[in-house]
Amino acid sequence: RRQNFGQVSNAYIRIAKLADEFDTVGEPVLKFDLEEEFSSNIVRSKFLLPIMLLNGPGTVTEKLRQKKYQTPAVKTKDGTIYQPIFSDQTELKKFAQGKQMMALTIPFSGLEKGLPANAKGYMLNPAGYHAVLTKELLAALPKRFPQLAAGSSARGV
Repeated sequence: RRQNFGQVSNAYIRIAKLADEFDTVGEPVLKFDLEEEFSSNIVRSKFLLPIMLLNGPGTVTEKLRQKKYQTPAVKTKDGTIYQPIFSDQTELKKFAQGKQMMALTIPFSGLEKGLPANAKGYMLNPAGYHAVLTKELLAALPKRFPQLAAGSSARGV
């Protein structure tokens, strides 16, 4: 069953960050379980890819069909470029900050082929507690969870 990644992702990210900061007890099993759960949820999820329609003639539908849109990028302090994706509309709105953006819904299986050549990966929810999904991770997760990956098809992209 595909699902929208939703706000649950933020809870996992916060818990994992806290585990990194306060791991004085040495509880690797809990952190491993959280990472397994987080990773499996990523594989079975769909995400929101922000787009900005280009100016010019044509309806929204025509522009979408003809791919007359741009996607924003996130550039880190060291110059690394990531494609932003979002778990839900709330996270997208935080990022958009009033800019006119729409979103395409992309299943996990569509992420790898949709990544721009200049991007190192995706940044999930960059305006809050975020996670980086590198090209290597996008390739490795379906191998780790093959049954879940099989259920995440590119239909409806």
